[in-house]
Amino acid sequence: AGLLQDEGYATLGVADENEWLNERYGFARGFQDYRQIEGGADLKVQQILDGLEDWAHSPFFLFAHFYDVHSDWEQLPYESELADRLRHAGWYEGDFDGCDGERGCASRLLATMNETGERLEEDELRYLESLYDAGISTFDRQLGVLLEGLEAAGRFDDSIILITADHGEEFFEHGKALHGQHYDECLSVPFLLWLPGGRFGGTSLDDLVALVDITPTLLEAAGLDPAEVLPGTQGRSVLPLARGEQTDPRLGVLLDTGNGVFGLRTPGYSVLHGARDWELYDVVRDPGQTQSLFEGTPDEDVALRLRLLLKDMREATLSFGALYDDGAPLEDIDQAAADQMAALGYLEGEEEPREVRDLDAILAE
Repeated sequence: AGLLQDEGYATLGVADENEWLNERYGFARGFQDYRQIEGGADLKVQQILDGLEDWAHSPFFLFAHFYDVHSDWEQLPYESELADRLRHAGWYEGDFDGCDGERGCASRLLATMNETGERLEEDELRYLESLYDAGISTFDRQLGVLLEGLEAAGRFDDSIILITADHGEEFFEHGKALHGQHYDECLSVPFLLWLPGGRFGGTSLDDLVALVDITPTLLEAAGLDPAEVLPGTQGRSVLPLARGEQTDPRLGVLLDTGNGVFGLRTPGYSVLHGARDWELYDVVRDPGQTQSLFEGTPDEDVALRLRLLLKDMREATLSFGALYDDGAPLEDIDQAAADQMAALGYLEGEEEPREVRDLDAILAE
């Protein structure tokens, strides 16, 4: 936002009224107008479209953040409009209503089940997945309203639009719900890019990309050189890939929660350290990540290559972070905000860091 504002863009940020996105943590930096709005996508989209004439007469950058598809904190784990819930989940005739006594409701209930190792029954699990699908449908409709509003204002065709998410969702594929593990069900997120005039429309890329690639991609699409305006970035633009240019492939994406849970995702493998100690998967032959190669005899060449790559990437990331100040400390939040965060699966139920075995040793075994 700051870089584009320097280039003459109007900058507007619209985010959920979520404590983690409070402007006191720096999220408003670079925005001429940063709003946290309580409510669903319909309210945020309406505010954006109502103000379109005021700020979209010049080049503009809009950051629109929605929480609608995220797990909820009231009763059902995933909310949606009634019509979508009936269409996707109307088949369910059981008695699961999202709550279970002292264990709580919605996200809190699922987080509690994660802690105790419990699972839902088959029909309840299918119902949970159907509720998630219903929530996606409801949000998708509102996203369509936003895009149609841009088109009606004559600003769709010349816009650069990127749709993405910070994580996927897991439904006990690997023993837990929500999104606290580093399996592909959490890592695979949309990366949908529209360029002015529909350039490269219909292009689908199989290359490994990461969320750090968003900023360089948008900067290049806006006619700026990411290497000049954002020196040292760990991300890279995906536009050369869309143009069919030969580029060095991304070797891997580093995964690290800072709590002893970390790993590496490469185009062919996934190596993880978490709740099950060390795991190694061939994601080409085993896309569901069902059989860890460490449970058999891993290929020594693969283990060595991943060991060195993971070590190098962690060291490079630590060095990159050391170039910058720690920033403003997190401030204390009030009880209401803490309760909301806990209900969403934050603050509570976080495991203490596990003892991390020596990386070289485990990958060489």
